[in-house]
Amino acid sequence: MGPWCAYFASWVAKENGKPLGDRGQGFARVDDVYAWAQRTGRALPNGPAVQPRAGDLIIWDEHMGIVESVAADGTITTIEGNSSDSVARRQHGKGGDGAIGYVRMR
Repeated sequence: MGPWCAYFASWVAKENGKPLGDRGQGFARVDDVYAWAQRTGRALPNGPAVQPRAGDLIIWDEHMGIVESVAADGTITTIEGNSSDSVARRQHGKGGDGAIGYVRMR
């Protein structure tokens, strides 16, 4: 089985009434999710002033997840598909441990 984190995030977004893609088609590749977010004004490049929030998608190089919560100290809890070949809750330090950016779901 190949990578499926973008499929998982696409499915969750659609189930929550906020489908990804211009036609709500979802995406198979992380790069396509972030490119769509950039085109549509939803991309937030990571940086010291960026404050992720619950419901944002977190983007790394070739992997992504869904921000479940952000603690007062900046720790980010995510739900990620294809994390050790399962859906898993993970914790990341402030800044998402090198995340490229976030996709703000409206």
